[in-house]
Amino acid sequence: LKLEQETGASIPAAEVERVVAEAMKALAQTLDTLPDVLERDAGISGETVQIVQRVIDSVRESMYADMVKLT
Repeated sequence: LKLEQETGASIPAAEVERVVAEAMKALAQTLDTLPDVLERDAGISGETVQIVQRVIDSVRESMYADMVKLT
């Protein structure tokens, strides 16, 4: 196991958890800002922004449920 770690063939679980957490945080921040970006840059209406927000919320809940199943 030590040889695998030294050669990079094995990654410690804590490192994997840290990287996945950072990736999920970046994804969440992007999803949080997406409705505003679409409203500003694409000119979508307030009603459409609400629809986009509901879809994002649903996707996030689904992603969370899938991640919980993995643990």
